Amino acid sequence: MIKAHNMISARGSVVINQIIIETPTGKILSSYGHNVAKVDIDGTITLGTKWDYSATTSKYRNLFLQMSSAETKKAVERGDIQICKDL
Repeated sequence: MIKAHNMISARGSVVINQIIIETPTGKILSSYGHNVAKVDIDGTITLGTKWDYSATTSKYRNLFLQMSSAETKKAVERGDIQICKDL
């Protein structure tokens, strides 16, 4: 079953343009209609090509992944996180 819901901010507010899609294989963060990050049930992280599109996208991606932009960039450089065109 697939479920979708708005993300909740760090302050507890509903965030309108940030949607979390829950699937049997993991969770996806969609920001302004673009899938920016996916976390599989095994913990594998994949980023979409618009993962670093704006300050707002980065803010909520960081909250979703529970890592900073610097940590995310280092993980991409190390190859721990892949970037995928068709996320």
